[in-house]
Amino acid sequence: MNFQTLQRNVESVIENLNSIVLDSAMELKDSIADLNVKQLEEGKRVDDASIIPEYQSQDYAKAKKAIGAKPALGTPDLKLTGDFYHGFYTDRKPDYLYTYSTDSKADKLNSKYPKIFGLTPESIATLKPDLTQILLTRVKDELQKS
Repeated sequence: MNFQTLQRNVESVIENLNSIVLDSAMELKDSIADLNVKQLEEGKRVDDASIIPEYQSQDYAKAKKAIGAKPALGTPDLKLTGDFYHGFYTDRKPDYLYTYSTDSKADKLNSKYPKIFGLTPESIATLKPDLTQILLTRVKDELQKS
């Protein structure tokens, strides 16, 4: 490869970096959705705070805890039948990725419990090594094009 080709490839990487990052992240779309579900199981929002508002009834909170809910007493985990969790997916818009659920309750839950879709800093840190490896491979491939 000559220098001009390398320069052209570097310019292409710079110009398309956002797309390269998003394409790389989409290779981990199932992991992203799974991490979001794991957060909810622990009663965590995207900002790492507990899901609010808390359950309205102390009796319901105790019943949830009795069947194995992980969050602190009163903190919702948004799981009853599992349909909401099973519907989680990650998809891409032109400039970002998003996580949502195909479950019919998704819009209602998203309105009542803000900041439930997306990843906490801890989840992002968990994802970072795999994403970095995929990203490095993609950039290397782009730089080596003839």
